[in-house]
Amino acid sequence: MSTRRPFADLVDLLDQMPAGDPITSMRLSTMVSVADAAPRDDMAHMPAWLGAWQRNSAPKLAESHICLFVSSYADYSGTESLVGFIENAGKGQVPVGRLCKERGVGFRLLEMAVELPHVVSNNWPEKDCMAATAFGMEATAAGGDILGLAALAPGGDEHCQSLCHSILDSLIQINQTTIVNSESNTFAFDILNLMKNRVGREVAALVGAMIAARSRSLPVLVESWPGLAALSILSAIDRSSTDHVKVASVENDAQAAIVRLLGMQPIVGPAVNLGAGCGVALALSTIAPMLNLVD
Repeated sequence: MSTRRPFADLVDLLDQMPAGDPITSMRLSTMVSVADAAPRDDMAHMPAWLGAWQRNSAPKLAESHICLFVSSYADYSGTESLVGFIENAGKGQVPVGRLCKERGVGFRLLEMAVELPHVVSNNWPEKDCMAATAFGMEATAAGGDILGLAALAPGGDEHCQSLCHSILDSLIQINQTTIVNSESNTFAFDILNLMKNRVGREVAALVGAMIAARSRSLPVLVESWPGLAALSILSAIDRSSTDHVKVASVENDAQAAIVRLLGMQPIVGPAVNLGAGCGVALALSTIAPMLNLVD
């Protein structure tokens, strides 16, 4: 009698993710006047992108939410500073909280066992990694018009950066674009095993949040190394699985290089180093005026 792997449920969810609304996207594309043919990621296409994933010919940003996952790693000794950040966030005294308040954006902080630092190891049980993924799906609970995702997990950036390079370099070598998801498909499980063995809870949570957002018609903005790691994981399994996600900002040239390898570009041009979640908040402010251009 065979036992179904926990990751099999995740592969099934990926296989069932709905597509965007191409008719709405096409209609909105013709409603925004541009001087010349704009590239796919040009700001002129923002209304069409929002409309396609909101499934709404009148896209809106009336209700936006940013969810920040906070986790810790065993190779980081400053857990007490994370506890202080969590306390200040509850008082609205962190940069992203201030930006959200100024714009009327909802802000949620989800703790991921900060007091139990994660040990990066292939000994992390698959069921526990899947539990972190399921926990991440809670980021969509508030609904709204768009979901911003960020993570604060000191000690994890090097792991996330290494994972991004491992996945994307492999894809370049084998020219992999889309994987058909099934129980027998070893590549999808190999990628998920990389997630389990090479990174921590916050990356698994971000993967879950992105998948859940797709099923709830929520376009997504993401930032940070954990966000790029989650994007790399999903893009490797199925290139189209991240069509509803855009990169809000980058912090440095190394992140910018990963974004280019993903075939994307950040919404906010200059590097943003104001703190976790701030890039997403600034990207929301950048996108919002574009909706005024829909005729």
